[in-house]
Amino acid sequence: MSRSASTAELAEAVRDAGRDGQRVKAVGAGHSFSPVAVAPGVQPRLDRMDGLCAADRASGLVTVEAGCRSGSSARSSPGTAL
Repeated sequence: MSRSASTAELAEAVRDAGRDGQRVKAVGAGHSFSPVAVAPGVQPRLDRMDGLCAADRASGLVTVEAGCRSGSSARSSPGTAL
C-alpha cells in the first residue's frame, strides 16, 4: 500500500511499481470489504491528497484533489464553503 501526499509522490509510487513489474490499482477510501477492492500489487491510498484546488462561488464548481471526501474541503477551508 502506498500513501502519497502529493501528485509527485503518487507518480513516483506508480513509476516504482512499473519498474518492479507490479500492477497499480487505486480503490478509493479503503472502507469496502468487497473482493473487488483487494488487489495484488500496489494499492495507492489517496486519503492524504485531500486539498481544495479551486472554488468558484459564481458557478458553484469546486475542484479538489483525488482523495477528498464529500464536504471535507469546505469544512477545512474557511471562507470557501459553497
